[in-house]
Amino acid sequence: GIKPDVVQNLTVMSTKPSEIHLNWVSPSSHVLQYKLEWHCGGSPLVRFTDDTSAVLSELIPGTEYTVTVTAVDNFKTFDVHLPVCIHFHSDIII
Repeated sequence: GIKPDVVQNLTVMSTKPSEIHLNWVSPSSHVLQYKLEWHCGGSPLVRFTDDTSAVLSELIPGTEYTVTVTAVDNFKTFDVHLPVCIHFHSDIII
């Protein structure tokens, strides 16, 4: 099949210190779902979603996380394509 391209316009919005909202634009109509991975140096947490947005919660305030969003076009063969990666600092509670 045709592999999906990298997701577009990945943005992060932090609404509270332990939570972020992610938004992105689908690269093509071939995408079945998206694989989200996020970590702060340890083993990544993984979630799959059909939407082009997600909320990551229970984050550690004041910590730098790496978030990766990967388009998946065939779940059975796990034909993923080009992850998009962002780093962000969750807010520090004073």
